Amino acid sequence: MMAVSESILFCTVGGSHQPIVTAIKTLRPKRVVFFCTGTDPATGKAGSRQQVEGKGMIIKAAPQDDKPTLPNIPAQCGLPDGSWEVVEVPADDLDAAYGVMRQALAQAGRDEGARLVADYTGGTKTMTAALVLAALDAGNVQLQSVTGARADLIKVRDGTQAAVPTAVEGIRFRHDIH
Repeated sequence: MMAVSESILFCTVGGSHQPIVTAIKTLRPKRVVFFCTGTDPATGKAGSRQQVEGKGMIIKAAPQDDKPTLPNIPAQCGLPDGSWEVVEVPADDLDAAYGVMRQALAQAGRDEGARLVADYTGGTKTMTAALVLAALDAGNVQLQSVTGARADLIKVRDGTQAAVPTAVEGIRFRHDIH
């Protein structure tokens, strides 16, 4: 996949790979920053970083599958080496996650002419909240999420998802006047 837009996409990564793949394939950014969790020190369980950096077949195409049959997210999207990076954030520490994300957005904001897009679909609720807050505070970041038809309250039905911009003008206006 070749980068088409002069965009930098920031994604929170959680348990489901489909929305992240949709966001990347829709925007086709020149660079992707994945906000991921690391290994949980209490349980030793791998965090979402595994979906981005894991080797071999590491992602299940469907949750009910017996074993993983898909490669990591960058491989699924055809992202060339050097066009993406992982930034590790804590799963459930809002203040710390916000700080890390705010810094990453500020650094990317120095890239003249690049449109910054933050997709908050994946990850923990804390990661989502932190990215939305950081993007709103940065002011120059477009927010989007991946949504689609819902068969239940658990997740969007695969194959129906689409990346859509999030309207935040009213929020930004109220934020700016206070």
